[in-house]
Amino acid sequence: MTSIFKVCFYIFLLNLELGIIHGSEEKPTKGETCSVGDGPSTGHDEENPCFKDGQLYSPSSFALIRREGKALNHVETIQVDGDKSVQLITRSLKPPIFEIPDFLSSEECDQLIKLAKREGLEESKITKTNTVTWENVNDTLNEKEMQFYCKSIARYDSNKDNSISLIEFSSYVYRLLRILVDLNDLWTVYRELLAEEAKTITYEDCMKANRTRFVEFVYQLLNIKRLPYYKTRYSQHSWVALSDNDPILKSVKSRIAEVTQMSVWQIDHSEPLQVVYYHRSGHYHAHYDSSVAENVKEKRCCQRNEDRDTTSCLLCRYITMLFYLNDVAEGGETAFPLADREDHLRTNNYTRDLSRHCHKASLVVKPVKGTALLWYNHVLDENTGKMGDVDKLTLHGGCDVLEGEKWIANLWINAPRGDETV
Repeated sequence: MTSIFKVCFYIFLLNLELGIIHGSEEKPTKGETCSVGDGPSTGHDEENPCFKDGQLYSPSSFALIRREGKALNHVETIQVDGDKSVQLITRSLKPPIFEIPDFLSSEECDQLIKLAKREGLEESKITKTNTVTWENVNDTLNEKEMQFYCKSIARYDSNKDNSISLIEFSSYVYRLLRILVDLNDLWTVYRELLAEEAKTITYEDCMKANRTRFVEFVYQLLNIKRLPYYKTRYSQHSWVALSDNDPILKSVKSRIAEVTQMSVWQIDHSEPLQVVYYHRSGHYHAHYDSSVAENVKEKRCCQRNEDRDTTSCLLCRYITMLFYLNDVAEGGETAFPLADREDHLRTNNYTRDLSRHCHKASLVVKPVKGTALLWYNHVLDENTGKMGDVDKLTLHGGCDVLEGEKWIANLWINAPRGDETV
């Protein structure tokens, strides 16, 4: 029995060396909890495994820890970094969302921005998408499809004057793409179907448009979403490792462990810190941080550096901590459209478009330098206490930066799913 246990334990440690980002099946207590250097103390409680120098002691299987809010605006004081304390303010009960003012110092915020710039910023993308090219449209567009476009556009002649104005055309585009497009941007598409010297499109002129112009029309139409400010996500980001070699980062990591009640080891084996930069008009429409996997057959958490575009792995982000690294002149709030609004989820009475509906969200948090937000992306499995499905009420995003710029950092603490398959 002892030999079997040792074999299993060494396999477990080998997996850690291979860089599995979603952590272990063992739930550590907060911080570096062991008080000895070479092994567990004889009196150590085996119900509370601990980690020291990357080694797991007294392994046993038990549930994840999760803070629950007591009441809206309830304040809990937590001791961190010796004499320093922070306050957790409950901003939502379902899901539990906590705001933590002054979690980071001004120096720590500036250091994270400095490190992100040193690593280099890249355009933030959600998933790999198929690009619509002019050549693709030219190869596939046929006469039947051209007629369909003309008939569809003609249905939006709201005043029945046998012509479709730019305003009426915008209603068609909204129905097709589910975005409200600026009329100046829309004009570049609309004009492709205008007859010579005409001011509005008619059904007859649309049907007579030559194929080359129609190909250009469809190409421009289907690429409106590629304009930066119509994207779901409009930002740049970099990745920063919370290295122990940097005393500032080491202190931040220790503080995170205290507040989340997760171990430093668990943080080290999760994803690096993502630092995100938003300039004017930058935003990220409402989304989930973890993969929604209710209808996914294979439920396997992604490994570190795994290419999600070529695999079916899932993001398993049990906890999100979001840090505001600067004060934003105007805009840039973090919005939760469904916080404490379970009825809106059931009736589908919400929107993900935070560019136009930011303040319709039930919870909107203004970015203040040094403040952190903490929430849990998953519910817990009632039977095992392990990570269950994504909590749909955690839908959230970043509203448009209206003036100035915005810097934030995201830390995701990973955990294995209770229903994970291999």
